[in-house]
Amino acid sequence: MEFQGRKPSWKQKKIRKAERARKPPEPEVPKDIKLLQDALRKSQLKSELLEEMFKLSADYTGIDLRKKFGAKRFEIGL
Repeated sequence: MEFQGRKPSWKQKKIRKAERARKPPEPEVPKDIKLLQDALRKSQLKSELLEEMFKLSADYTGIDLRKKFGAKRFEIGL
């Protein structure tokens, strides 16, 4: 059991170093892919937020905001 402030022994250092060496290195992802992944994550969060807002507004007001309230086509029946 390690105590706070206690320095690890040379055996513990060697064990930790060996454990780090055993782990395969993760491949580096190009910067443009990271930017695209970040943009995708943000757009997914925005979509989830809007969906939740629509649900809450429908529960609170009773009006479904997803409906299209545009002008309807009027047909004359002859």
